[in-house]
Amino acid sequence: MVESFKDLNILDTYSSDECDILECFYDPVLSLSVKYDRVTGFFSPKVLAAAARGFAYAIKNNIKIRLLTSVEVDLSRHHS
Repeated sequence: MVESFKDLNILDTYSSDECDILECFYDPVLSLSVKYDRVTGFFSPKVLAAAARGFAYAIKNNIKIRLLTSVEVDLSRHHS
């Protein structure tokens, strides 16, 4: 069982060609996190849907999540 970040094998880079980034990085890291900050110029609600498992850890463990995104939202993606 992983109990600290020291127990994780965190790589310098991640490629979706080599592994499922949610499974290899986000799930284990978010399961140990106390806060998650993300800054992005473009944002799709599909990202949240894909990261639902990781965010489930965050909600269960009362992790503070802050997302800073662009002010423009593509309405065609709004209901995705």
